[in-house]
Amino acid sequence: MYTTTPLVSLLMAFCLAGSSLCLTAQDAGRADQVPLDKELRTFCEKHLPLALQLLTMVWKEESREEFDDVVEQAGEWKEDYDEILKEDGKEEAEFHLREVGNELNIDLLTYRWHASEENGKLGQAEQAAIKEELIKALRERMEIEIAINRSELAELRAEIAELETGLAKMEASKEKLIAADLKDLLELNEGEEDEDEGDADDE
Repeated sequence: MYTTTPLVSLLMAFCLAGSSLCLTAQDAGRADQVPLDKELRTFCEKHLPLALQLLTMVWKEESREEFDDVVEQAGEWKEDYDEILKEDGKEEAEFHLREVGNELNIDLLTYRWHASEENGKLGQAEQAAIKEELIKALRERMEIEIAINRSELAELRAEIAELETGLAKMEASKEKLIAADLKDLLELNEGEEDEDEGDADDE
């Protein structure tokens, strides 16, 4: 189930404060003027264009502190991507980006709805368009959640299969395992007795 993320909380705070973030075509062309680290900008341009859109919007309309909050969030997305790419491979990293991009899309659509509604600028046609986009985004999120659950289920099944194999081997070799344990215990005791005898001779 969807829960409010820190990003959408920030967007809602803008809305309640009377902000009306919007990105015009002209503003979109000014994304290169937004003060961003080169690596972060490249990452957003290549993998999360919606993040760059949000950064441009916030840079245009909000305070430097609020802009820095969004930059920090985008930096965390990049760090997560780099870590997953290194540890789990490209496929997992790309899936993570899909998940983040979907969440960001839902956040921005939700913000657009409430901000326009708050400012009395939401016509019926725009309402219908935003709702339709939200439905598509929510369907994608559902597919992402299903994929995650299927992956987790597959991992659990693999673990169960491994446990079952180990259990079957243990049950089939009970007497051998008991004999081996007994041998180890007796050899250990004999070794201790030999040490005790050696100590007695020294005395």
